[in-house]
Amino acid sequence: MQVQSAAGKGTRVMLHVPLGLVSPVIDAVPDAVQTIDGREDIETQVQEYLTHLPDIRVVVADDHHIIRQGLVVMLQDEDGFDVVGQAADGRQALDLALRLRPDIVLMDVTMPDMDGIEATERIRDQVPEVQVVGLSMHVDSQVATRMYDAGAAAYLTKTGDLDELLDTLRRVASMRQN
Repeated sequence: MQVQSAAGKGTRVMLHVPLGLVSPVIDAVPDAVQTIDGREDIETQVQEYLTHLPDIRVVVADDHHIIRQGLVVMLQDEDGFDVVGQAADGRQALDLALRLRPDIVLMDVTMPDMDGIEATERIRDQVPEVQVVGLSMHVDSQVATRMYDAGAAAYLTKTGDLDELLDTLRRVASMRQN
């Protein structure tokens, strides 16, 4: 949330909310608008609402330890995310999805033992409430298509920026909640 205010020019409040959360936030805002005498009222009420949302529980699956750790650190540094498990291959990702029932498995495509495509198919078959977001170095549209065909809710390349990843995870998590 950003609040900009200038004397004689008014106040501008910008709130970025995942798609699935828009309706509950709008429902909360009319009460806040009635008490708009103090600018802090609307900001405080919206912040309080957002802090009561449960964290998005994520399993990170990537065979490269450094990349996996980097993703874990980035997610742990962000409010609203809880990394509940890490997997070095698709078989481990499937096991963690079955045991932990996270909101999302962030899944690398190319991994040993069981690749991300097969793991995604099995996760979506055995625990359909768990969403999968594919993440890979492959910019090839055929790889993305294979992940979507396997049941992935989204597919990103590792060349994307952090905001795109976070926005995608929030959007996919909101789809699960609806």
